[in-house]
Formats: sequence, C-alpha cells, structure tokens
Amino acid sequence: MIGRLVLSMKIFISWSKEPSKQIAEALAEWLPDVIQSLKPWVSREIPAGSRWNTEIANELSSTKFGIICVTSASSTGQIGIRSVAQL
Repeated sequence: MIGRLVLSMKIFISWSKEPSKQIAEALAEWLPDVIQSLKPWVSREIPAGSRWNTEIANELSSTKFGIICVTSASSTGQIGIRSVAQL
C-alpha cells in the first residue's frame, strides 16, 4: 500500500455568550469525527491572562474557514453585534 498524504484543515469556531459557546464546543468535538482532517479551534483554548483579541486575530489569520455560532442571546449587546459585523 502506498502512503497517503493527509492534510489537516483548521476551522475557526466563533461564539458569544453561553448558549452559543455550548454549540461551538459540541461542534468542535463532533466535526473531527465526521471529517477527520478538520482541526477545530474555539476560543476556550486561549490561555488565562492572554490578550483574547490578539489571540483571536492570530487564529483568524491562519484559518481559511469558520463557523459562527449565533443564538438570540448572542445578538444582545454591542460587543456581539460588532464582532459578527467585523467577520
């Protein structure tokens, strides 16, 4: 059997507020089971004390695909609205 080259694809999963965080975490666990080459990244992986906006910008710059998890709770408040608008 000839060896195969398997490329991984990083996917950024965005969330805002608790209900969409649960959805994002569930997707991050489920997606690699369905498509083994996917490497999900969710902001829960930001180390404590880090500048979250810088970490997210770095991850976005190295990602070609993303999923935005939005619920009715996500759209309340200016930060959630600005974050989605910037994407």
